Amino acid sequence: MSGAPAKRLKSEGRRGAPTPLDVARAARAPRLPSIVVAGGADPGDRCIQASNTGVGAPGYNDKRTFCHTRGFTLLEILIALAVSAIVLLAIQTVFFGALRLHRTTTEQLNASLSLERTLSTVRHDIDGLMVPGSVLAGSLQTTPTSTLTDDHFGDRISPDFYTSSGKIDGWNPFADVQMVTYYLTPATDGSGNKNLLRAVTRNLLPAQETTSEAQTLLEGVAQATFTFFDGTQWTDTWDSTATSTLPSAIKLSVVLAAQAGQATPDPIELVLPVLVQTTTSQTEAGSTGAMP
Repeated sequence: MSGAPAKRLKSEGRRGAPTPLDVARAARAPRLPSIVVAGGADPGDRCIQASNTGVGAPGYNDKRTFCHTRGFTLLEILIALAVSAIVLLAIQTVFFGALRLHRTTTEQLNASLSLERTLSTVRHDIDGLMVPGSVLAGSLQTTPTSTLTDDHFGDRISPDFYTSSGKIDGWNPFADVQMVTYYLTPATDGSGNKNLLRAVTRNLLPAQETTSEAQTLLEGVAQATFTFFDGTQWTDTWDSTATSTLPSAIKLSVVLAAQAGQATPDPIELVLPVLVQTTTSQTEAGSTGAMP
């Protein structure tokens, strides 16, 4: 009787407290995984919770969660590419439209500035006209006889203007009196247009052959002419040696070359009164009272 209870107590004690042999057996025993499928934050996501619990290892529990996010379908990718292409096309249209507008505005602004500079230069030359017949001032003739310049610059459109529009500085030994002649020269860009050129001669008493300085005032010119007002009408020719007078006014007419696909623009006219007068001009003006 006493032996049986003692054996039972030993067995219960063995089952209640694991022996080192039980721990070693539990470590070698395979773990049984427990898998639970649950939904993630996104309705399209699927998460798997895996739990490995040891058979004989008390307090051991390995839990891991694996979430698989749903990717884009082929249809969704194609729709995104189509929308991106439309947006890029709109951006490209606006960008190149802005570039064309900037280029057109810049070209028009440069052309306007060149025209204003040209008209200002011609006005300055006409305002400084000198009385013909002096030592430095020759005659005003549309068919000049001066040998100071030749016509190698192009087609002459003006007489030789003897004017006091020259610039005096410390680098130039000449006075403000100079001879100015205007020419039309072919453009060098192959467009068939012409350039308005201003030839300036500073040395009016040369000991040898003198040289003239050419200045391109305006590009893209189709036609340019100078006309003279004699008090009653405009004329294309003038000879101060025959009339002993200067014209009452001088007009410059410039026709710019037409742009591609556009009509020829109207001529630009600059009318300038001649302020200086000879004795004959004063006498005629006093007797007729003519105004340009």
